[in-house]
Amino acid sequence: MTLNVELTERQEAWLSEQAQKRGVRPAELITALVEDQMSALSPAGPNERALTVLNEIARRQEGRRHTDGSQTEQIIRAGRSGPMYGHDATE
Repeated sequence: MTLNVELTERQEAWLSEQAQKRGVRPAELITALVEDQMSALSPAGPNERALTVLNEIARRQEGRRHTDGSQTEQIIRAGRSGPMYGHDATE
């Protein structure tokens, strides 16, 4: 694809300076800049750190009994009232 762009003098000077610093032609620099922008605007890949943490959690959960959460409220209330700590809930 060919693209004709009209640059201001300031833009042209900057482009020439940057291309010279990198040892490339201005057209090559423009191509590189477009590629960088495409990468920056592309959807992000998987969050590797989060996936690592989730995999570690799954590994730690192996062998533990599964609870469906239906008794969560009862367990919390029992804990607050004391039987889990050796206290009689009826006191």
